[in-house]
Amino acid sequence: MFRKLKTTSRALLLVLTVLAIFIVGQMKPKIFAAVVPHHDMVAEQRASLLKKISFDYEPETIILISPDHFLKGRKSLTTTDRVWEIKNGSQKIMPDQRIIDRIVKDLNFVDNRSDVFDGEHGIKNILGDIGKYFPSAKIV
Repeated sequence: MFRKLKTTSRALLLVLTVLAIFIVGQMKPKIFAAVVPHHDMVAEQRASLLKKISFDYEPETIILISPDHFLKGRKSLTTTDRVWEIKNGSQKIMPDQRIIDRIVKDLNFVDNRSDVFDGEHGIKNILGDIGKYFPSAKIV
């Protein structure tokens, strides 16, 4: 998947209107994917879907993919190892440092920069749902 994204233009990533969630868990299938909108106008529907998924899957790691709405990234893909605070700081979503370190080391088109995610609604709008329905999951 990452090799295909290497050749994908930034413009194509910007026209995406959905956020893909890849859930890596211990149950079969080991990899589960869902595509959900990141816009809050459909927050109830997004939450409903994630709630249903949470009945069958307890992922160790969730990989979020979103457009870079503000063109802050310097490389084709950007990740962060920041600890995300939700619910006014009362809950934290931890990064999966092992996966982040590996993709940044092995893939020269992936950057690890926290500042790119400041104000990025494609990620922030969904964090509350992740914290609610997958409280023990780490994210990339």
